[in-house]
Amino acid sequence: MALLTACRSLRLARPAPFGPTRALATAQTDGSRLELVQRLVADLPERVKPHWDIMSATTATALGHGPKFLPLILRRLCASTSPRSAPAQHLPRLKEAIVSSAILHGVPKSIESTLALYKDIPLEQRDDAFERRAVTWSSDVEKAGTEGLDKVYRKDIIPIWEKFDAGMKDWRFISQNVTYGLFLNPPTGRQPIFSHAELELVILSSIIPQDCPTETKWHLRGALRSGWTREEVEGAQTFIERFAEELGTKVEGLPRERDLAEAEVYKD
Repeated sequence: MALLTACRSLRLARPAPFGPTRALATAQTDGSRLELVQRLVADLPERVKPHWDIMSATTATALGHGPKFLPLILRRLCASTSPRSAPAQHLPRLKEAIVSSAILHGVPKSIESTLALYKDIPLEQRDDAFERRAVTWSSDVEKAGTEGLDKVYRKDIIPIWEKFDAGMKDWRFISQNVTYGLFLNPPTGRQPIFSHAELELVILSSIIPQDCPTETKWHLRGALRSGWTREEVEGAQTFIERFAEELGTKVEGLPRERDLAEAEVYKD
């Protein structure tokens, strides 16, 4: 979940490096950036490959490189169909990946990515998607947050709430009503853009580059519970880590799917 993104319970996240360590990403041309993404996508498990767009968009945004990559990802998506597809066909998914994960890595970076995504798109080619149009601050938000948390955590949420209730009640409220109720599982009154399985890929693409061990473990487990196989989850994590390293952030020592016992993953 990303319950502890703003307040780590174990250790502070290592910030994305700036200056010379980011020279590679800064110096890349559009062509080399697109080639980088395509090379990494080639190694993804087959069932995960169709979701390369939201994973790449989220990882790049989490590390502050969204404005460089989002227009390229959209361009690649439009060119991947025959005949060439319109931007509006792909914008809702990319935009929702950025908006939903903003609570995990920050609103300013997410706004910058969205502005870059729309910068060169004429008004008549833009989408009109407004995912949270029907959301009002009510008990529906808390209910949606609870339902979203239950999908990921099941009974594992009980010890987490017990920890939060001991001096961290603000984080329980924010996690239930804001992180999940407004961002990750909003009560839109219609079919959400992302399935639970897709949303887990978006979440992992945000928290892994930020070096969050506790939440990475929670969401590796959540990804397995959402229907991904162990091989697919490992492939997704490897993709995210390799992409982050190419962008100047090396993440090491995080939990992996093999650290999760079958009994722990699939208990009620």
